[in-house]
Amino acid sequence: MGQSDRPGMTVGRKVAYAIAVLVILLLAAYLFGLYYPLGDEPPIRVKNGSLVIELGEGEWENGGDDSWSPSKGSHTGNFLVRVDGPGKGDCQKTSTATGKMVDLSYSAGGGVSFQAGKKFPWIGRPWQTQVRPRKDLVRSGRTLTYNPAEGYIKEIVVKGGGTPWTCTFDQKYDDDALMIYICSSPDATECK
Repeated sequence: MGQSDRPGMTVGRKVAYAIAVLVILLLAAYLFGLYYPLGDEPPIRVKNGSLVIELGEGEWENGGDDSWSPSKGSHTGNFLVRVDGPGKGDCQKTSTATGKMVDLSYSAGGGVSFQAGKKFPWIGRPWQTQVRPRKDLVRSGRTLTYNPAEGYIKEIVVKGGGTPWTCTFDQKYDDDALMIYICSSPDATECK
């Protein structure tokens, strides 16, 4: 039977194709939302002088799995990291980078990491930023303070997708001289 001998499409077949196309489009929209969504968590500000981590609004709460999480909003996609102030390497003056993980290394040893995760119970919970290790961070409402308080941030590493990035510092700066912003929004102007 040649191609010209094939009968035309039936109404039932057209409906089946239309449903299949609709399902594919909905699946594509869902997957696009997983990989390129906009998070609505408040921005996180880190001051270099004493590694003080502040939420733009809300409070820090137990995020489970040795972490702290914001009490408001959800996080999906990459973090946008913005550094305002002096630095060496990839960050000088005002610089930005994106990635799924952010590590801050401290001059006195140790450090803090940021990544997205879910709180227990996981079903039905939004993804949120998780800041670790909880045992080394003292909470007071919107603020987490790294313990030990002596020292300064010596390195920021952004990794896991987006733009891999490393920023180094060789001294402690006043809190007003160096600010680090870690945001769920990909818009650099909103990350403050």
